[in-house]
Amino acid sequence: MTSNELLYVKTIADEHSITKAAKKLHVSQPSLTQAVRRIEDELGAVLFTRTSAGTYLTATGRRYYEMAEEILNIYMGFLQDLQDSRMDIRGVLSVGASWYISTYFLTEAITSYCREYPLVDVRLTEKNTSELSEIFKQGELDLIFTHRCPFERDTLPKSLIRRSITREHLYLVAPAALELSRHAVMQPSGTKPLLDLDFIRHIPVVRFREVQRIRQLVDYALDRAQVNPPTLLYTYGFQNALELAAASDAVTFLPERFLNGPAATGYPVEIFDVDRSLNLYWDICLCYRSQESFPPAMQRFLDLLEQTPIT
Repeated sequence: MTSNELLYVKTIADEHSITKAAKKLHVSQPSLTQAVRRIEDELGAVLFTRTSAGTYLTATGRRYYEMAEEILNIYMGFLQDLQDSRMDIRGVLSVGASWYISTYFLTEAITSYCREYPLVDVRLTEKNTSELSEIFKQGELDLIFTHRCPFERDTLPKSLIRRSITREHLYLVAPAALELSRHAVMQPSGTKPLLDLDFIRHIPVVRFREVQRIRQLVDYALDRAQVNPPTLLYTYGFQNALELAAASDAVTFLPERFLNGPAATGYPVEIFDVDRSLNLYWDICLCYRSQESFPPAMQRFLDLLEQTPIT
């Protein structure tokens, strides 16, 4: 029994017509007729009698109607109370994230939150992880989403809470013209072939700026692989790195979510996994201050992240 089924029976009874009820409910008449038959089959009882004057409830149908009306009233009251409670949530929620995390991980969560709590003023600050950490220390942000790399030591003070939200791997991107796939090994459990980084030892790399976490992570993995390829040039944007690699004889490294998105489609490149022991990944983490209770606007956002995990 669903709320729709209860509403179907009530509307047919109120309209004394399946045709009129279907129009009012914005469903097709055959669908509504089938729904009524399904309810009657489940109950083992007839709810309506159909005459030339209209469709009317049987004795069993009247009992069902009274029950449906009572349950629907309770349900609608609950929905109204829920809406009222959401409308009571006000205030400001200051969130910090890199442009990449904001675009590829937070869009759905923030959109859903703003829809449920329209009176909360959500302020999103987009900076790199280092800048966000400084702003957060100054108390100007309620919470921040950051990249945490495997080489970083956990020096977080006890006054702060860090939650790992999801893990993302980076992949090697090479122009198809280099034909590196000849040296790659297909992985039975992976979707991307595995390439030994020794094969790019003499191939130029499109690198990122030193202040960027992705540059630090890639340098860390290359050091672990004991590979030091030459540099083609430095850039800041993921899109630039992809386009430069695709148009040259250079390779680059980019995160999985970006490569799976629409911005990375249509380029003549090959994408490779690397040895996972090189730890070429970062964790997307949520960081906020530890306290006994949080402002309602922030608590609702934390609850939403628990209910709909970011992956």
